[in-house]
Amino acid sequence: MKKIIYISYYTINTPYEEEAKKYLIPSLKKFNLPYDVQGIPDLGSWQKNTHFKAQFIKKCLLYYKSPIIFLDIDATIEKYPVLFEKLKNYDISYHELDWFLQWRGQKGDRKEILSGTLYLNYTPIIMKFLDRWIEINNQKTQWEQKNMSETLKEYKDKLKTYPLPYEYIVIPRQNGQLPPHIKQEEVIIYHHQSSRKLKNRNNKEWKKWKEK
Repeated sequence: MKKIIYISYYTINTPYEEEAKKYLIPSLKKFNLPYDVQGIPDLGSWQKNTHFKAQFIKKCLLYYKSPIIFLDIDATIEKYPVLFEKLKNYDISYHELDWFLQWRGQKGDRKEILSGTLYLNYTPIIMKFLDRWIEINNQKTQWEQKNMSETLKEYKDKLKTYPLPYEYIVIPRQNGQLPPHIKQEEVIIYHHQSSRKLKNRNNKEWKKWKEK
């Protein structure tokens, strides 16, 4: 199997540049994982910057011609992610969040596909999938994650998919605590959810950053 590359990007001259140095990059170095984390020009809004995700993934796959792991810039790797080394026969791996279990502590029938941790193999069908995701992003202003979900529905029967365990995309609740269905020692990849404080460019976090 070709070497897996861990990829991400941040917007230059924004608070996200500091998030990259605080969270993702140190944790990649800690586990000696090969990575490519790039700074890109600020496209003017959180929405436009996140829509760039599909284009960035495509660019990296074409460059490395190897499987990639995309991680949001505010993620930290807490334990060595051994699962990714076992996915060579799959096109993609992502987590489908149980919304009620995450936010209310009980199982329900509402699911939400997450794009903060993604495994994508360098295969012809993945390249077509990415082209379609990019196309939908250009057509719809909704969250790129929802656009990815729509794309996955179209490609459901074409992709070899491995369900990503929740341990690889753990998200804190609004109070900053872990949801009750997972223990701290089980966390492999943790997402700090920086967008909760940085999505709105008029809030105090942006003001503090501009004053530095």
